[in-house]
Amino acid sequence: MDDDEIDDAETALITASVSGWASGAVKAVAEDDDMYKLTVKLPTSIRENRMAGECQGIVSVPVAFDYDINVSLESSDISELTVPEKVTIPKGSTYAVFDITPVKNYIRMPPWIRS
Repeated sequence: MDDDEIDDAETALITASVSGWASGAVKAVAEDDDMYKLTVKLPTSIRENRMAGECQGIVSVPVAFDYDINVSLESSDISELTVPEKVTIPKGSTYAVFDITPVKNYIRMPPWIRS
């Protein structure tokens, strides 16, 4: 059944028959189209001079759950951008918003590198 719940794959036996003939049967697996998938959306670019709270990202799931979902976040380069260690998608919701904080490094780039 197509619904908004994430279900395990289920097997159904399909049987075909005609009076007086041997019947045929095959098992079919119905896989759910709702998946455990986490999506992260971020701004395409973030200026270094932005203040904390001015830039935000979103984590989302395809369907709402009847419990909170705790999501771990990590920046691969904390000298450029920081994010909170965790964000919670509340029970009944499909997303949570988190702050992205750019780190001002005060390094003056040579003119040929500046854009």
